[in-house]
Amino acid sequence: MKTVSSGWRRCLREWWSFNMQKDQMKFITVKNYLAQNNSYLLFLDKSFSHIKNLDQTIELNNDFFILCNNFSKNTELELYITLNDFFNNHQLFPYDETDIRIPIKVLLSMATSVIPLMNSIGNIPISFFIIHSAIDYGVSLHIPHHTYHYNIQNTLICLFEIQKMVPDKIDNYFCIFLTYMILYAKKYSTDYHLVNDLIYNIRQVPSLLESISIEYFYHFLCQVLDWCYDNKHNDFETFFYILDNIRKSANDETTDIAIELCLFRYRSMVDENYDYKALEEFYVKNKEDIRLIDKLRVLSELFLKLDRDTYLHLFSDEIAKLDTNDLIQMIEDIHPNVFSAYLINLAFYKNEDFLNFLHITYGCPSDILKMTAIYIHSNNATYILEKSINKLDISDYDLHFNIIQYINEINNLGITVFGESIEQKLSAKYQAHRENKPDEKYKTIEIKLIESIEKYYFIHAHTFDDSIKFILPMQQIRVPLQQLLFKKYNKLFPIIKIVDKEVIPEKKLEKVIHVVLSVSGTLDQEKEVIEYLNTLTDNIEFEYKYIDNFEELLSILKSDIYTVISITTHGEVDTRNPLNNVIKVGNEQIPWYLFEPNTYNLNNQRLLYLNICDSGHFSLKNGFILESFSTYLTNSNQATVSHMWPVKQDYSSTFLMIFLHHLISASSFKEAYTSTLSLAIDDRFDSYIRYNNLEDIELFKIFQNASLYKKSITHWGSLLYQE
Repeated sequence: MKTVSSGWRRCLREWWSFNMQKDQMKFITVKNYLAQNNSYLLFLDKSFSHIKNLDQTIELNNDFFILCNNFSKNTELELYITLNDFFNNHQLFPYDETDIRIPIKVLLSMATSVIPLMNSIGNIPISFFIIHSAIDYGVSLHIPHHTYHYNIQNTLICLFEIQKMVPDKIDNYFCIFLTYMILYAKKYSTDYHLVNDLIYNIRQVPSLLESISIEYFYHFLCQVLDWCYDNKHNDFETFFYILDNIRKSANDETTDIAIELCLFRYRSMVDENYDYKALEEFYVKNKEDIRLIDKLRVLSELFLKLDRDTYLHLFSDEIAKLDTNDLIQMIEDIHPNVFSAYLINLAFYKNEDFLNFLHITYGCPSDILKMTAIYIHSNNATYILEKSINKLDISDYDLHFNIIQYINEINNLGITVFGESIEQKLSAKYQAHRENKPDEKYKTIEIKLIESIEKYYFIHAHTFDDSIKFILPMQQIRVPLQQLLFKKYNKLFPIIKIVDKEVIPEKKLEKVIHVVLSVSGTLDQEKEVIEYLNTLTDNIEFEYKYIDNFEELLSILKSDIYTVISITTHGEVDTRNPLNNVIKVGNEQIPWYLFEPNTYNLNNQRLLYLNICDSGHFSLKNGFILESFSTYLTNSNQATVSHMWPVKQDYSSTFLMIFLHHLISASSFKEAYTSTLSLAIDDRFDSYIRYNNLEDIELFKIFQNASLYKKSITHWGSLLYQE
């Protein structure tokens, strides 16, 4: 991937220049250099000297562990970007279990994940990307499917052998890396097969089992046991006995308490008559010594099983002690599942407290929240919070599973209820590292998908209060919820970004710019439409611009002269490495995080229309903030339209150009979008083109003659409107 930050390019040039002169310089330690100089020059030079020279003998020397220690203290995005670029630009060595270079690389990556860098870039928790990169880089990329178990086994054996050689040096990196790998998998319901293979090898290889059964790794083992519980995995009993043995030999009281709490969960799972009074007594006796996240898990069990009012209140008291940013990170990034039961119960039993919690935590005014329908799902019910809470029982427990499976088949994906399947990454059937384009031939499955969504969200069984203007799902699934609500209400309900939300009036419709960023099949056709629109009105100025320079694009985005900015280009999402999520500008691939929307100085609200594949792509997870490019660019002054999956350009460009045509007669861009969406859902684009005498315009002529199944949900269902 080609990184385009000019500042960072300059830094890299300085780094290489420094490389040429370093022999003439007096040596100073990495630690001292970093203390004296904000630059990463020497730091990066020392870092990559261990792995960039294929002929160099690699040693686990003291300098290497100083380096790992400095990696672990990193709080700058640049190091992640550089390490990511290095991984992308260097092929793996031929796999050899005796080759120490692969574990060395993995160790460097693991070190960066020890202290998570949790501030989000593009609503992406940066710390988790490096965990993904590390495990893939040293373990599984480009490995044939039939040798997958074998290679993970060999890499882990090598890592464990290094750990036994120098336990005081890498225990911390290794343990926390493994722990966060499990947390990543739990957060996104992803990497089921990767964790499953890790467990498989721990079970099958005695040396691994012997190495890992030490006190220092109990956090990781607790996470594995929890993961086995969540995924109904057959090996949970094995890890119960491993943890039980560690607990019996533990000399540290805190370790003993943490393990015992994990074992309580196991006992409650296997014993139908489990007495939660025992857990309550243990909590009362040891609460001062229980880690916060373990304490929150216990309180969840206690308010669910024993005393809701008392322990729900105690849960609220505990999280009230947290800094607001830390609390959001725990909900959205680190432990979303721990908070699910609390938020569901708070919403159902104390909905005013729930709204106040969202108001204080996310900075969303109460009056806006009261105009928002909030969807929360449990295993057997859908909760819709408006002025009051509505609990709607789900009769078919397989609805969530079915929705995911129908999406898989329509979009040709490898996502399962556990997450991304191994086939998506390794089988030739799927494109490596990204999602596949939808297939519109599955008409019967589309009908089933729509029926399942309508049942899951109770679209027909529940009617919104007239005051509702927005929607906010807590469990995030990429489905056309807005479109199906529109079919019932003939009203657009934007998905709200609740962080510091304000209601800002729309800018007056005066100036619109359409920007094309890369060569495409519709480039000239879109230009023709824009030129035609300018002949129809004197009230709105339509501008067309082809741009192949990122800085020029940023200058337009930072400008406040446009009411609507629409962008056509190519986009890609790497589901295994969020820092590789890019859009194309000219010949360069621009990562999402470089767009820096906080630098845009806007008055009133404008619309940014992203006619870009996957620009609205977000992961399946719990939480209130969608992790997408469009969400990153959405704020109170900027509404966004995006696509949740790859789209066919003939259709998406036609939708965009008909939307721009609607601006001429509409009173606002939201009204124009609503009118266009109505046409799309009802498959009335062809009649609109004829009625408005647009048949001779090339884009619309091609659309009318295209072999598209225009009623397909893969077209009109991809769109996402956010405020």
